Amino acid sequence: MIHRKPYDNGLVVVCKEVLGRSVTSLIVGINVGSKNDPERQEGCAHLLEHMLFSSNEFRTQSEIVEAGEFSGMNFNAHTSKISTEMEFILPSEQLRLALELAYQSVLSRECCEEELHREKTGPVTDELRKNEMKLEKKFFVRVMYPRVFLGTPFDHAVIGTLDSLKNLTLSDLIKMKDMFYVPNNMVISAAGSLNPDLFFSEIESSFATMNRSVVVQPEINWTLTPGVEYVVFPELKGSDKDHDHAYLHIIYQVNPPNSVDSSCLSLISYMIGQGHTSLLFKKLRNERGIGYSPSASYSSLEQCATFRVGLSGLHPLKIEESAQVMFKIIDDIKQGNLTDDFLEGKKNQLISNLLIGMETEVGNSTYLMGSEFREYVYKTPELLIEAIRKITREQVQDVAQRNFSREPLIVIASAPGYKNIFTQYQ
Repeated sequence: MIHRKPYDNGLVVVCKEVLGRSVTSLIVGINVGSKNDPERQEGCAHLLEHMLFSSNEFRTQSEIVEAGEFSGMNFNAHTSKISTEMEFILPSEQLRLALELAYQSVLSRECCEEELHREKTGPVTDELRKNEMKLEKKFFVRVMYPRVFLGTPFDHAVIGTLDSLKNLTLSDLIKMKDMFYVPNNMVISAAGSLNPDLFFSEIESSFATMNRSVVVQPEINWTLTPGVEYVVFPELKGSDKDHDHAYLHIIYQVNPPNSVDSSCLSLISYMIGQGHTSLLFKKLRNERGIGYSPSASYSSLEQCATFRVGLSGLHPLKIEESAQVMFKIIDDIKQGNLTDDFLEGKKNQLISNLLIGMETEVGNSTYLMGSEFREYVYKTPELLIEAIRKITREQVQDVAQRNFSREPLIVIASAPGYKNIFTQYQ
């Protein structure tokens, strides 16, 4: 059973008691991410997240780490374009301690300059450099996402750049924390072996006592600009012409997770690009020997939702043929050219993966967090599964026709020496 409680200070807390477990997952989510980075301070939210478990007025960094790990916890934090989350996986009897560590981290406005300098010049700088060395990640972060979300707060990298990182100061982090680490900008979710009454009681003596504050979020008015973005990556050059590489992605703007279309769009992503039975795998890899990892995904940043069909590991001379196959697959779905066996099989695959997620405390708490931050129309995995079971071929066709009617964006990265072959991409 799911319990949800909003507090007077704007905090929202949601939990799910899962019987027969000895572990609990706790997530403290703050509605602040790279979308909130001030101009010329890209990476601010990410650097602040790195300092959440540094020394504060309550405990030193060593005391925080020992308190958590010596009591059996695994804990970490991460930042996305839309949120920052502290995650704890812990023996259920340590839930009170986890809440205490999280509360002190959120409440603190103190930070050690030495620890900040060490984190900036060490782990964060190393993370940034490693990301630049991971070519496909660099493509997504530096090319595709900036083009997809052009002109919005989502168009820059979460981690920032080496130059922006160097310029960030302790006062920048404290200012961001003052603005966004407030209860009416937070959601707390937990799932596992917990007593909801005791859990809410702990919240009421900690996070619920915080004062609310005015939070100003950026206005995001986004429409995907169609067209073609073709970039040359020298790193995709192989040892000879036969071993050159390219990436190809086709992106549509579609309805967001608060739409009833979301269950069907998730299923269509499985039909097109999830697993060996997917249409991309069959039509490209099996029948034509093109590409290493065809994929499709339905995702959103707040209410900015995209459907991406992608392929990496293909030869640049296969870009045109691959794009034609991708568009043909989408057109077939829009025309309802699906067998009942294929439809039911992909429904079973998607439902099975959701059920596997529900078997873990982390999966449950993550979904609860997402239902608040992303305003899922299906508030629980059970409701989403029920909706998926009812999807018909006619519904798939209708959703595909409405969501894939706009012109897409095509983003290509290729080894040098091929751009002029594809004159329509110039």
